[in-house]
Amino acid sequence: MRKREPPDELRGTPDFEAFFSGLDKGCELYKRIRTVLEALKENMLAGDKIEKKKWAKIYVKKYAVYNLFRIDAGKESRLIYTIIAENNKKIVCVLEFFSDHKEYERRFGYS
Repeated sequence: MRKREPPDELRGTPDFEAFFSGLDKGCELYKRIRTVLEALKENMLAGDKIEKKKWAKIYVKKYAVYNLFRIDAGKESRLIYTIIAENNKKIVCVLEFFSDHKEYERRFGYS
């Protein structure tokens, strides 16, 4: 079992922030994502590390990631995030949300 390690900061990409802030705060999806974000605030290693050979190229091109994690946000939903070191801070940055497994599989080239 991994040690709990809270990040110094949690943020999302502009695309994720626009998506998340556009959700109705009373809807089930908002609540599920909020729960996952709270878990990441407590432990940035709560997700599963994705093997580099399985990374979707868009994350490397668009965000220049050096690590990539996924965390379940429900039965079929996933959040993709990276951990950034910036000015001696550890920052969790949420890159993308997938509402279903088909969308996730397409992004990662599994289907």
